[in-house]
Amino acid sequence: MTKGGIFLDIKESNFNVTKYGLIFYFSSKFYMEKFKENVEKYVQNETLKFKNRYKVNVNLNKIFAVSLYKKIEKRGYKVLEELTNKGTMPCFTCKISIY
Repeated sequence: MTKGGIFLDIKESNFNVTKYGLIFYFSSKFYMEKFKENVEKYVQNETLKFKNRYKVNVNLNKIFAVSLYKKIEKRGYKVLEELTNKGTMPCFTCKISIY
């Protein structure tokens, strides 16, 4: 972790948020707080847009949450699927090299 509180390797991060059965990891507290502040409204807005456009009511909360996560987190991606009483399962992880 840097002096500024940023994890350069997302695998080492202890900044995480559990939402919609997924555990999102962040490289900084700032990114984590930004996600927490915006995820509910973002998912709600995207769901409404999808429903209005396609005239179908589908639960895409996980997909929309991951979409927001990818817009916010720039230093790598780590999302685990939360499994009840079974720990976690990798959903996707991607490390971006920082030079």
